[in-house]
Amino acid sequence: MKKTLIAMAVMSVAGATFAQATLYGVIDASLGSRKVEVTGALPGAADAGINISSSTNAGSRWGLRGSEDLGGGLKANFVLESGFSVDDGRSAQGGRLFGRNAKVGVSGGFGSIDMGRILAIKDSTTWGATGGYANYAAWSNNVDNGGFGNPNGNLANPVRRDSAIHYTSPNMSGLSAQVMFQPHENGAAGVGATSYTGLGLGYAAGPISANLSYETSKATPGAGVASAAPAGTAAGMAAAVDLTETALSATYDFKIAKVAASYIKGSKGGVAGGDDTGYALGLTAPVGPVNLAAEYARVSTTLASGLDGGKASALNVRVSYPLSKRSDVYGYYMSGESNGASAADTQKLTQYQLGLRHSF
Repeated sequence: MKKTLIAMAVMSVAGATFAQATLYGVIDASLGSRKVEVTGALPGAADAGINISSSTNAGSRWGLRGSEDLGGGLKANFVLESGFSVDDGRSAQGGRLFGRNAKVGVSGGFGSIDMGRILAIKDSTTWGATGGYANYAAWSNNVDNGGFGNPNGNLANPVRRDSAIHYTSPNMSGLSAQVMFQPHENGAAGVGATSYTGLGLGYAAGPISANLSYETSKATPGAGVASAAPAGTAAGMAAAVDLTETALSATYDFKIAKVAASYIKGSKGGVAGGDDTGYALGLTAPVGPVNLAAEYARVSTTLASGLDGGKASALNVRVSYPLSKRSDVYGYYMSGESNGASAADTQKLTQYQLGLRHSF
């Protein structure tokens, strides 16, 4: 109740007239180490030694969400969500005020329509079905993942889309659908403009859930952009004239444990492109008061020339113990290995973290 009143007061100062608004968030801080050992020509990352990290087990964020009843079953809705690094207090997502989410829309019997900065369909469904920790490490490329990842990978597509419109259908006997579109409007000198179309189909009934997503991004390169830039970077997205991704995921809840699996296929056009094929497996289970989660992911790349472009795999294990309904302590372990086109080019990732997470 208190956080709702606070949020309503904040929104009233900003001139909002929503009938209901809620302040929420997650704060995640951990102590640990992350090390990438490199042999050969692959890039590496400086060994920071023991360090304090943010968002290891959940993205640190704060946000406001609310709705207004417009009558006749129609509602106006909004979400404004800001990511931050708790270790230094800086804004995440490139310093954006509401970099995680910024959208407004309407909902009713027809489903919902939102506009703004919105999470891409794959990332809200198929991508994270197995947990999202190991596959973010293995499926991303070196540049996008702090020095570790698939050397020539194309799957590190932007997680969120600016200037997007997103439709979600109502639930129809367990089935639901999504359509998302980002127009070709975000051009800038040296960066180029990208457009995005995403389609999603989901099913959930009882212990079973499944999702299928298809996304395509097209770009107009900006001046001076290197065509070999990784796909997940701004320069790489501008150079990725045609990037498509298809992903399928499924989960089954056995009550004593929940298992998940996902498969993804990505293709980037042009001489600097290629095809990525990856999969991930996940398991979550309560063991007494302790919650256990594990995930394994692997991806391989075939270059446009037909040659082997490299591969990467990662294993992630997380153990958490609740201190209350909103706070828990956790242990986090990540181990990964990647190889370039040459067998002599390798990376090995080792990460340990001990953290505290609080939700409000």
